[in-house]
Amino acid sequence: MKCCFYSSVKTFWVIENNHDVVNSLNKINRKGKANCISTYDFSTLYTKIPHGKLVQVLNEITDICFNGGNRDLLSATKSGARWVTKPSLKGITFTKDSFKKAVLYLMDNCLFTLGDHIFRQIIGIPMGSDPAPFMANLFLYSYESKYVKELKTKDLFTARKFRHTFRFIDDLLAVNDDGEFGRCFEKIYPPELELKKEHEHF
Repeated sequence: MKCCFYSSVKTFWVIENNHDVVNSLNKINRKGKANCISTYDFSTLYTKIPHGKLVQVLNEITDICFNGGNRDLLSATKSGARWVTKPSLKGITFTKDSFKKAVLYLMDNCLFTLGDHIFRQIIGIPMGSDPAPFMANLFLYSYESKYVKELKTKDLFTARKFRHTFRFIDDLLAVNDDGEFGRCFEKIYPPELELKKEHEHF
């Protein structure tokens, strides 16, 4: 957030509700500078994410999380998760490596039944499973963040156009970006994902 405040470049587009969107729209309207708004939808988000790419992204984010502080263990209990310096007596304690193994096990054992047959899902995130929305968010965030950070080093003016871009899982809203997202989204996300424009107004 501090980085966005000082540079006006936003690399984290994920939202949990409409509060950030409403605040942004109110700020733009108070200045009388509204010029465009467009919405997009990932039609193949859950069904087309390759497991290999997903695991790679989750491993990269795991490295960032575990290397970002002075506590190298993650304790998960019924009441939540927290960083600790030694194994907890309650729940499960993960090291960075054991956490990665747990994620890999989860992805390799996505099983479902159809009649008398058992199938293993080898592509896409199992819809309806508890971690599915979080995995989808982290997967897309990884590509969004890398694109904007790299763009910032080459073209700060264009990178700042994404400061009113928001994404709620598979729905994306771009406000006052002069149509920049529509011109570059194919460069941001992997080719397996299909993004459709739902509405645009200038």
